[in-house]
Amino acid sequence: MYRINKGDLVRDNFEFKTKSNNYLGISLKDEKQATKFLYRLSEGERNFEFFRSNTLDFVSFGFNKLRQGSHIGLPYSYFAQSKTEIFELTPASGFQYFLGQKISLDDINQKLSVESQEKFYESLVLSDDAKLFGLGREVANTDNFIKSILDRLVEFISLSGAYMYSYIKTRVYKMQFFQRRKVFVLSGLFAFSVIFETIDVQACQMGLDCCTGSIEFYDKMLERNKLLREVLINGHKLVDSNGNYLKQPVYLPFTNFFFYTNFMGIKLTDRREFCQKQLDLMITKLNAQMENDEQKSKKSELIKENDQTQPHGDEELKILKLIRLKLETFFFDLLIKHEILNHFLILSIKLLLPKFERIKSLGKHLPKWSDPNGIYYRLPEHYKKRQVDFLNTLPKPVHYKPSEKLYEVDHEHGVKKRIQDTPIVVLYPTQSKLGIWGGEGVVAGYKRPEQTGYKRPQYLTTKLWRPKVLKLIFYSEILDQNYALTCTRRTLELIEEAKGFDNYILKTHEVDLKSDIGMQLKREMLIRLAKKDTDLYPQDQKKQEIIYNRYKEFVIPIEEAEWVGLKPWEAVNKLKKIEEEKQKISIRPLKAVFAEETIEKLSSGDFDIEKALPKAKEKSIFKKIMEENFTKKK
Repeated sequence: MYRINKGDLVRDNFEFKTKSNNYLGISLKDEKQATKFLYRLSEGERNFEFFRSNTLDFVSFGFNKLRQGSHIGLPYSYFAQSKTEIFELTPASGFQYFLGQKISLDDINQKLSVESQEKFYESLVLSDDAKLFGLGREVANTDNFIKSILDRLVEFISLSGAYMYSYIKTRVYKMQFFQRRKVFVLSGLFAFSVIFETIDVQACQMGLDCCTGSIEFYDKMLERNKLLREVLINGHKLVDSNGNYLKQPVYLPFTNFFFYTNFMGIKLTDRREFCQKQLDLMITKLNAQMENDEQKSKKSELIKENDQTQPHGDEELKILKLIRLKLETFFFDLLIKHEILNHFLILSIKLLLPKFERIKSLGKHLPKWSDPNGIYYRLPEHYKKRQVDFLNTLPKPVHYKPSEKLYEVDHEHGVKKRIQDTPIVVLYPTQSKLGIWGGEGVVAGYKRPEQTGYKRPQYLTTKLWRPKVLKLIFYSEILDQNYALTCTRRTLELIEEAKGFDNYILKTHEVDLKSDIGMQLKREMLIRLAKKDTDLYPQDQKKQEIIYNRYKEFVIPIEEAEWVGLKPWEAVNKLKKIEEEKQKISIRPLKAVFAEETIEKLSSGDFDIEKALPKAKEKSIFKKIMEENFTKKK
């Protein structure tokens, strides 16, 4: 069974190959337009085959999700680009089995005038957009088993349903036969119209070009049916004046006999109007997207102007704002252009930002770091730099080998293919944070059971691959202390490569270390090196110089060393304690303030003691009267 691939399409005239190695030339000049819908299908859904058919309409049967696949017959006029090519491609016998009748070229030349002949041949020539719509409509028609056999089941469903409906109604409501038939026909038309509309919707959703081609497709089909009404026998009974079908042939199984029944599908004029509505909706959506894009561009320009006018003292804040702008524009484009962007464009956008998952986690907390009134904004700048470096650094692969190439050659189809270099999901338990595992973790996956004895179906079982953990004692020269830690064999190899335990802890990045106790040891080592006079072998000066010269490349100021390896919540608690201590030191009791003021005034001589002493209060009139009248005079 033939499957669509890009190797068959990379030609000047794109061709589809059949089982017999015969090529059907479909001269579509634009490769993107030809493969827009076909490449949206999954590998299992591309199980269809094309063949030539000497009919005027498409012929499709089968189901593309089965092993046998589906077969789509393309009319000879589908391969023509002009009226002259129709005569070259069409056989002398003409077109067969249009509404159960054969139509030859002689019948058309005899029964139609010269003008109507030109109109008829013009109606057979379709543009590339109309051809793509017709191809997509037939592919959508064969993606469901019910759709593929719907035309053959309409009459049988109608007869069985009418019988059951009439049987029930005669017993319950005693409705007449003609009334029952009208009710059933209306309900059947409504039910089958939904299925036909979904086929047109799937074909129109391929793009704006296919939606415009659908209108041309149905217009030319209606024009063709109007002209064939004069050529067919009893054409006025088969096709109406507008070009819609009135009758349809129903073939008996395993025979060539057929009989005409009423057409149960949707009228072609109604399907054309439905496609016009889809085109209007798509144009309104595109206009709304363009307006949203303009508003978004204006908003980004205003944000850039504000960033230029407002002075920023820190480069890190500028980096954070740029990351935030990238994230906002990225998510906005995904939401607005979700129907237009294809899978390859989304992948290329994701590759622009390194380690997008880590930067996305930072974007959730950007208001905390950029708010001048928040406590995260007051954290030291060197700590913010380390956080940005941690988020933008990719860890070294441990459990897999990354591919050195970005692309590879697909020899089956002859195209360049991107290599999917996705990292393995690794689980890091709490025990790994309390030890030094060298970046190793627990890998979850599936395992096939071993086949023993008789044959049986292979069931996948879940399995966890755990590293072999050892508990060893490590000695630190800087800290002059032994530590009993859990490690792996890879940790021992990395320590040997780094030429020492202290070198391994100090050289390894936080992303690759993946250990809380490892970062704690790194912080203590850096503090010892920063305070070498007091903490690094203060009693042995020679050993102090030897150790300091050995690790002097890692020396940083004490203000930075105290913040290394702290998590954000730990850094916030540390900052709160520092601010509380500063606030306590800045607070002075009023008693000490007043004492200093009085001492300064006394030393300068400006202080008046008499004014400072409290004055005696004058006696009240009541006390004076009591003293004069009731006190004893001496």
